[in-house]
Amino acid sequence: MILNHSHLYSQVQSLNEMLGEGGIVQKIYSTARSIEFHIRIPGKTLFLILGRGGGVEGIWRSETRIPSNQRIRDKFLEYLRKHVRGKKLKKIICDENDRIIEFQLYGQNEYLDFYLFYCGRENYFLEARSSDMENYQIRKSWFFKETVRLYSEEIAPFFDLFTEVGRRTKSKLEELAITDEIFLEDDGTACEEVQAKAQSKFLERKFLKISKDVKRLKDYLGLYEGIDTANFMNTTRYEFKGMKVKFEKDWSNEKRRSEIYDRLKRYKKGLSFQKVRLDEVLDQMKELKARGGIARPAKKVVTPIWKHIRSPKAISTQKAGGGFETYRNAKGIQFGFGSSAKSNDALRSSWASAQNIWFHLDGYPSSHCIAKVESISELTSEDMADVASALRDKSNLEILEIPVLFTQVKNLKAVKGAAGKVRYKKEKYLKVVYNKDWSQNLS
Repeated sequence: MILNHSHLYSQVQSLNEMLGEGGIVQKIYSTARSIEFHIRIPGKTLFLILGRGGGVEGIWRSETRIPSNQRIRDKFLEYLRKHVRGKKLKKIICDENDRIIEFQLYGQNEYLDFYLFYCGRENYFLEARSSDMENYQIRKSWFFKETVRLYSEEIAPFFDLFTEVGRRTKSKLEELAITDEIFLEDDGTACEEVQAKAQSKFLERKFLKISKDVKRLKDYLGLYEGIDTANFMNTTRYEFKGMKVKFEKDWSNEKRRSEIYDRLKRYKKGLSFQKVRLDEVLDQMKELKARGGIARPAKKVVTPIWKHIRSPKAISTQKAGGGFETYRNAKGIQFGFGSSAKSNDALRSSWASAQNIWFHLDGYPSSHCIAKVESISELTSEDMADVASALRDKSNLEILEIPVLFTQVKNLKAVKGAAGKVRYKKEKYLKVVYNKDWSQNLS
């Protein structure tokens, strides 16, 4: 079951109506492809199913609980139980630009906003914690921790942070009637019939391969007969039915015989192990046949991307050694500033994406700056003035009218052998007046 963006948005609205003033998250269970939340609201318990991805993507109401024989425990479930269970779920929000769900929770004098982003067949999560709804501690599943200042006038959710991992920057929502879709777990029979055919062939190949190994090991063990009277002094390389043993020239006959004995002992253990494997394969083949060709292999557990992408903060936060500085304005736009030749390269190659905007002072040596936006139209004249003023101060200049050039990161090309230097094209030029208060706008 996969909900597209418009259906997901409509479904969240429907669930919010049922949630009313909110409810306590009492229990959390999981299958390989979904998470089940038991939300206690006045008069009843609401069962919510959150897809884990991989073909189950969205959120639904359920009328039944997950059967105990389908439940699994993994890192993601334990994470949710630790941080979400016991808190009050106040509201669910769906991003207007992409398939991102936000859960607004509160408990133990702490506000917690939990986000899940369905990006293709993968998914990412993010948590934002606060005690005062101003200072938030952010944890991204794809990055390390970082602290973000949330101004009192900026109460917007943190959906924009998912731009780093592919969130759309423009909405494609369609207006749909609010509907209540009930989650119906697909028993997977049709899929399992196809899987069973592949599994049958796999078991046949596995059976033949193990049988060959068993026969080969039995042949090797035939060497036990006559080994006590054999003379191995005539060669430094002994072969027996495909088994090859090398001897050192100075070894005695007893030493060579001992080497073969050691080898046969290992083969004997290997034969016992392969016989157990062969019996297991035979049992699986019998079970498959008993089911009439419908096998039920265990489903793969779908897990979010967890620290898969290296955090730019992990490179270095110091001005020496190739680090760079990052800032965020009141709208949540991120800006990165290099502090050395190496950090300029790191900023461009490790932190920026191809569509981001690169800034440099025109005609002066300066740091590189990159704004994490998809288009220059997302930046106001005030934003440009803040960037130019920051570059001016970081370059220790005294000019009041600041010349700036900018282009997209994809239009840059590193100069080989010259750290921090780039060639650029399709650049544009701008002059702005110095703003001494830029540091109050970028924090």
